[in-house]
Amino acid sequence: MTTGERIRAARVAAGMTQAELADKVGVKFAAIHKYETGKIENFKRSTIAKLAVALDVRPAYLLGFTDDPSADV
Repeated sequence: MTTGERIRAARVAAGMTQAELADKVGVKFAAIHKYETGKIENFKRSTIAKLAVALDVRPAYLLGFTDDPSADV
């Protein structure tokens, strides 16, 4: 699973729209769409951290280091 697919899965599991996630992270809706579709592949650490907080998962999960959203690696 790609980082974008993990972001989308976590967002859907949290019951959020792309617009709601964008508001929580402080980016535009289009950025979330690009993250999820893989048009942006190189994420800043700060962006991954904000996404993880907004989605209530660990950064390691979003980056694919673990399949457990709550695990520390």
